[in-house]
Amino acid sequence: MKSKSDMLSGNAMKSILLFSLPIMLSSLLQYNYSLVDNIIVGRYVSTDALAAVGNVGAINSFIIGAALGLTSGFTIPVAQAFGAGDKKRLNKYAGSSIIVAVLVGVVIVVAAHIVSRPLLRLIGTPDEIIDLSASYVNVLYLGVPFQMLSNNFTAVSRAVGESKKPLYFFLVSVVVNFILDVLFVKYFDWGVKGAAWATLISELTASVLTGIYVLRFNRDINIKRSDFSFDKKTAWQQIKLGIPVSLQFTITSIGSMCLQSAVNSFGANV
Repeated sequence: MKSKSDMLSGNAMKSILLFSLPIMLSSLLQYNYSLVDNIIVGRYVSTDALAAVGNVGAINSFIIGAALGLTSGFTIPVAQAFGAGDKKRLNKYAGSSIIVAVLVGVVIVVAAHIVSRPLLRLIGTPDEIIDLSASYVNVLYLGVPFQMLSNNFTAVSRAVGESKKPLYFFLVSVVVNFILDVLFVKYFDWGVKGAAWATLISELTASVLTGIYVLRFNRDINIKRSDFSFDKKTAWQQIKLGIPVSLQFTITSIGSMCLQSAVNSFGANV
């Protein structure tokens, strides 16, 4: 049974639905990371810890949304090359997108650690939870390169018509996140940092699984060592395509940050 959607033959609407449904479900699963963190921290730590984790949701959406928006653009040339039947160019762009995702991810990690506390102050985070919030996000942001890699591998897979396999990998990572959340928070008593480490390891799991699939088992992609190269022109082309999507995510998050700021004005117990 074929798992890859062929949109060039058969019923177009059916093909689009079969292709897009796993994408929507994958997005919902990724949002489960923070949901599980909130549930476990709220149950086994304290109300302040729950407030600290919930407080950073809008900032996470702003920073991580900017990162993941970029990866959406990285793989547009991959889809174009696949549509044109140019395997050489496809592999070149796919290899370049992986390198660019790692480099941009590292830059975002450094920038996020610099601006995280000022952003927490900007949204009026109460003094009694700001240290907890900062300790949570500073661990969480270490996982940005892994998130960018997993989303990049996923986007590459989708660019060649495969959207189901990444869904399975994200489902595995969500299960890993739940198990580690309970283990780190309830049994190891690591508090909000434990929840953050559980999420980070889950993101690493997703990036490894999607990476293995794309690099080893996807027959439409054959990335060689020579394709893992940094070319300024190619990199800039991919980044330019990702900037509009990244801005879309961050602009949406600004509204959430304004709402969180209004909520924070009532104190940590609200």
